[in-house]
Amino acid sequence: EFVDLLPPEEGAKVEQAIARVRRTHSMVMTEFAVAQPDGVEVYEARVCRNYRDEQIMIIRRITERRQSEERLEHYAQ
Repeated sequence: EFVDLLPPEEGAKVEQAIARVRRTHSMVMTEFAVAQPDGVEVYEARVCRNYRDEQIMIIRRITERRQSEERLEHYAQ
């Protein structure tokens, strides 16, 4: 499974999102980070159900957005 490819703590975040979708039948968003040789990559996962009661996950890389937000917070201080 996909979560098995992630570090345990990050995989737990995704598993919790999937469990919440199963319980609530609503879309759930979570973020997770994965260490790479050139730094940490941050991802956003959106999980929802389809008409056949299956879970669908859309993952996108948001590393640059997160870095921009952190720079803005730093300048605001």
